[in-house]
Amino acid sequence: MEGTELPSLENARQEAIEDARTLMSDAILLGQDISSRGVEIRNEMGEVLLKVPFKDAIKPVA
Repeated sequence: MEGTELPSLENARQEAIEDARTLMSDAILLGQDISSRGVEIRNEMGEVLLKVPFKDAIKPVA
């Protein structure tokens, strides 16, 4: 999968959260639940630096 080069791990995490929200929104419109999935942030060598679960991209409603 293609990636985007970002200046910091925190910037990459924020981008992953935005991407997760988009992917989950698209899936919901198709009637699919992909909330158990996540996004892996990797360096240029392909090593996983951080895993962002999709559940981290949503806020619980009280």
